[in-house]
Amino acid sequence: MLLQCVTCDARRPDTVIFDDFEKAQTQWSLRQSGSRGAQVVTTEARHSGTQSLLSETDRYGLQNIRAEFRYKDDGSCVSFWYLLEYDPVDSPDTCLTVGLHSETDDRFYSTVLPCPEPARWNLFELETAGISPLLIGDWIDQLSIGGVGRAVPLKLHLDDVRIENHGPKRKPRHTAASAPVDCPRALYFPRGVMPEQAEAYADAGINAVFLREPSQEAAVEWTAYGQKCGFAVWLVIPAYYDVRQWMDSARLRSAVFADGLPDDLVCPLQDDYWKLFVLPILLQWVRLSCFAPIQGILLDTNAVGSVHSSYTDVDSCLCDDCFARFLDISGINERIESFPPPDRWGWLTDNKLVLKYREALELRTRIRAEILRERIRAENGNLRLGVLDFRDTWINAGLAAGFGDAEAPSMVVARDPTFGRGYSAAVRWYSERLEQRSVHHHWVPGFDLKEFSPQDLSAHLLAATTAGDGYWIELPVEPAADGETPRVAPPTVEFLNALRSTKHDATSRGGKSSAVRRRSKLTDEKQ
Repeated sequence: MLLQCVTCDARRPDTVIFDDFEKAQTQWSLRQSGSRGAQVVTTEARHSGTQSLLSETDRYGLQNIRAEFRYKDDGSCVSFWYLLEYDPVDSPDTCLTVGLHSETDDRFYSTVLPCPEPARWNLFELETAGISPLLIGDWIDQLSIGGVGRAVPLKLHLDDVRIENHGPKRKPRHTAASAPVDCPRALYFPRGVMPEQAEAYADAGINAVFLREPSQEAAVEWTAYGQKCGFAVWLVIPAYYDVRQWMDSARLRSAVFADGLPDDLVCPLQDDYWKLFVLPILLQWVRLSCFAPIQGILLDTNAVGSVHSSYTDVDSCLCDDCFARFLDISGINERIESFPPPDRWGWLTDNKLVLKYREALELRTRIRAEILRERIRAENGNLRLGVLDFRDTWINAGLAAGFGDAEAPSMVVARDPTFGRGYSAAVRWYSERLEQRSVHHHWVPGFDLKEFSPQDLSAHLLAATTAGDGYWIELPVEPAADGETPRVAPPTVEFLNALRSTKHDATSRGGKSSAVRRRSKLTDEKQ
C-alpha cells in the first residue's frame, strides 16, 4: 500500500530527525521476539543514496528503536520508505508496525499497517494523531518501526526516515454520514445478561447493543428496553457449531486442512450444513424481527466446541468437494483422484496457486452470503447483516461482501486492530483493504474495557466517533455459579463519565476531547 507523503528538506528547522543511513554508524537498536535477528547498514537495497538499514529475523517479528531525540508534538508527522520481504502465502497476516513513545506518560503508542506489499519500496507517512489521539501535545522521545508475522523469515529495509513537527493537516477520510445507521456506540453483552443492566449505559450515550445468542423471550425483552432507553438491538449468532456427531455418521463432511486429515470442523461451504443449521437458525430470528424491533444480525465465524477457533487463510479447506470445485473454476483439466489429500497444499504452494485458491473460496462464500441475504430480505427487507469479530480471511471477507450492497452496507464489527491498542489510522487502512475488493461495508472498531483507563478510553472513543466509525466495547463479565445468570461488572462512575464526555465532545466543536485537553494541560504543568 502506498501512502502519499509531503516530502521535506532534512535541513528544515522543524525536522526532528532525518536518517538516510549513508554513514557507517547507526543510532537504531533492534529487538526481536522469540527469534534470532540481526541489523546492519547495507547496500543490498536502498531507496535513495547507496545504503539502507536492514533488519531481519528468522521468525515472528522485529522492532527497530530510535531513541536519541526529544520534542513536544505540535502536529508532527512520521515518514519513511520501507521494503518488507516476507512470504504472503505462509504469513498472509504480516503487518508493519509504527509507534512513538510518550515521555509524558512513559508509554508506547502504535498503529499497524496490514499486509504491506512485499518486496518493493513503499512510502509511509502519518501524523502523530493517526498513531494515537493520546500523543497529541505530548513530549515524544522514541520512534519504533517493525514487522510482525508468523514463524517465517522477515526482512525490513528502512530509508529516509523523518520526523517533522508542524506536519501537514488532513481531514478525516470517513464521515458520520457514511454509516449505515446512526454512528454506532455499542456494548457487547454475553448470553444470559438481562436488559436492566444496560439502562445506565444507555443514559450515558450508548445507542446499540450486540447480544450473543439470547433466548427469544430475552430478545423480545431487550427490544422493549431498547425502545424505552433509545438503543438498537443486534443479535450475534454463530455460523459454525460442534457437529462432530453428524460428521461421524457421514451426514456432514469434515474440513480437510494442510495435513490432509479430516478435522473436527465441518466443511465451511457444504450445502447441507448451511441448509440444516445456518439457514433455519437465522430464519427463526428474521421472523422474530418482523414483530420485535431487531436492528440486525451479526454472524460470528469463530467455531464452537472445536480444536480450531476459526477458519483462517492458512487453514483453507482442502476437502474433495472444495478442491474439485477449485479445479473446475480455475479451468485445470485434472481429476480430483490425481490429488491425494496430503499432497494438495504442497501442490498449491509449488504451483503458486495458494492465493488463487483463497480467492476461489472467498468467491464461493460471497455467492452463498448473497443468496442468504436475499432470502432474509424476502422475510424482512429492513434487517441489517454483518460479521462479528471480523478478521481479514477469505471466509469473513466473503460474508461481508455478500451481506452488504451500496444501499445497505454490511456491518464489519472487528477486534483488530484497536481492541487493546486503541484507535489509529489502522482502522482506515483495514477498511480500505475491503474497499479495494468492492466490499460495501461499515467498519466498527472494538475496544476492550480492561485495557484502557476511563480518561484514555474517552479520547479513543471520541476519535472513532468523530471519524464516523463509531465503536463497540466488550465489558468484563463476572464469573457465574452453576445455573446462575452471568452478569457484566457494574459500571463505574468514571467509565460512565467517559462515555458521557465522549457523547458531548463528539457533537461539539474543537475536535479534541476534554480528556485530551485535560491531559495536555497536565503535560504542560509537568514540563
